[in-house]
Amino acid sequence: MGLDKLKKYTLLAFLMIVPFCLSSAVMDPARTLRLIILFFYLITGLGLIFYQNSQTRNGSIDRNKILRNPTFLFLGSFCLAELILLPRSIVLSTGVYVVLQDFALLAFIILIMDIVLDSNTNKILIFKTITTTSLLVGAIGLLQYSNLAFTDIPGFKGWNIFHSTMVNKNIFSISLMLSFPFSLGLIILEYGFWRVVATASLFISLVCIVISGTRSVWLGVALMFLSIILLNGVRNKYINNKQGLFTPSLVQTACFVLLPSLVLSFFIAQQLKPENDIIGRVASLIAIEGETISNRILLWQNTLEIIWNNMLFGIGSGNWAYSTAGLGSDQFLSSSGILMYQRPHNDFLWISSENGLIVGAFYLLAFVTCFLSGYKTLIGKSLRDDERITIILMLSTLAAFMCVSLFSFPKERVYVNVLLGLIIAMILAAATKHSVSLIRLPILSIKSVLVVLLLTSVCGAGFFGLRFLGEKNIKKMLIARQAGDWKSVISHANNSQKFMCPIDHTSTPVSWYKGIAYFGLENLNRAMVEFEMAYGINPNNPQVLNNLATTYQLAGNTPMALELYQKAVNLAPHFQDALLNLTTLYCEQGRYSEASKF
Repeated sequence: MGLDKLKKYTLLAFLMIVPFCLSSAVMDPARTLRLIILFFYLITGLGLIFYQNSQTRNGSIDRNKILRNPTFLFLGSFCLAELILLPRSIVLSTGVYVVLQDFALLAFIILIMDIVLDSNTNKILIFKTITTTSLLVGAIGLLQYSNLAFTDIPGFKGWNIFHSTMVNKNIFSISLMLSFPFSLGLIILEYGFWRVVATASLFISLVCIVISGTRSVWLGVALMFLSIILLNGVRNKYINNKQGLFTPSLVQTACFVLLPSLVLSFFIAQQLKPENDIIGRVASLIAIEGETISNRILLWQNTLEIIWNNMLFGIGSGNWAYSTAGLGSDQFLSSSGILMYQRPHNDFLWISSENGLIVGAFYLLAFVTCFLSGYKTLIGKSLRDDERITIILMLSTLAAFMCVSLFSFPKERVYVNVLLGLIIAMILAAATKHSVSLIRLPILSIKSVLVVLLLTSVCGAGFFGLRFLGEKNIKKMLIARQAGDWKSVISHANNSQKFMCPIDHTSTPVSWYKGIAYFGLENLNRAMVEFEMAYGINPNNPQVLNNLATTYQLAGNTPMALELYQKAVNLAPHFQDALLNLTTLYCEQGRYSEASKF
């Protein structure tokens, strides 16, 4: 088998496998495991390109041209800046996690561009693979929703089981949305069997998206189809097509796929789950009201305050969950002290708050330059019609992704990043092929970049392998805590810390769990030490504050206990444990008027 075929089939195998890889041994069944698989694929794919580039001086493509699109200048600068600012992370392993995942996206785009530029056949095979996987993922989701099968797949068990293999329904619907250009591409460009498969995939995906009630994805899909219509009008203008904005393929797709999908999805949702009030969610979106929306507005306001106070360098990768909690509000769902927000539900604000406005601008400009490169390619004169259609679909989906990023956190999820990487690579491959938007970067060569990315991929595979072991111990620790097995809690907590997991999936320090365990074993001094360590990591966690205050109170340090109880109540005004402890302490001191306030 030749190297080109090996690269192609390795990619297709990876794309078929990764959306179905899950593990119930960890709290997040997908993220770390899929990153391990992604990095092993990157090692294989980048290694093949490096070997191929070393063996052939004049291949079918000039690989150095790949790096000459300005998108790589901004995306590379974004990754490099994150790496430079890494020491600002409170928990270094969390910062490393974020930086390695972003480097993986950069490496994946370069790898896909190389494969797509090799042959147009490779592009069609990618379309068919993604269409097939989205059909399977969507079908699994519908079977879950109807309680017919796959209800035991690990994932978030919220208001209902409807996440397919994507852990939660929001990521499920985002991944289906990002598969649209591949299904639509086959509907327009292919005939026979694959057109039927693509139509079924698009139909099921639309039904799942409507049922999911994910309003950010609804907005993204609406923007996507609007962009397709507008860009199609641009295409027709530049090829002197008299059909205007609408072509037969678009009209057929709208009549036979989109409209029936919307009608059927409402029917299925109301028949199987009457409590799933889709119409109500549409109304709340139009009126901009509802508890979730109001909480996100508060999150954005607090995040903007963080950005204002840390414009240049941000607060450090992975630190948002620690900093925004310190801004406390009784309007937050987190006011109970139990739920702690992990992200601001806006990727652009998230990045800017953690790494500064300059790094946030790098990330945004990577998307803007990619879109402009695709648009300039679209209006060129040398494109084949199938290339124009591909660019229209990919640009429209890129716009949809940016829309969703304003209301959610798709950047965090691995399979979403894989689909995003494919979309960006398709756009940039077309721009590179037709020499559009290329700039001169004489310092960089594909060989040196491949070496750096290969080394990063090896480090990533090792890091996430160890991290997975740490996360397994985190879950064992949580199970032991529920059982009251304090010695096992301590043992698993120690192991998780050894494997670079000093916090759990809610950003609660593992030291806090050890403190609870030592407290349960009546070892007050050791419990205090662990709670102090937890406080050093996350000083704005109400539960950490409450438990540390309790140990201080029992040790006779009443002033410090009182200060920490008050801080916990200020952060979480409805946190019952802290309110009770503070009230009790006031009563013990005879301060009844102050105690009556709570």
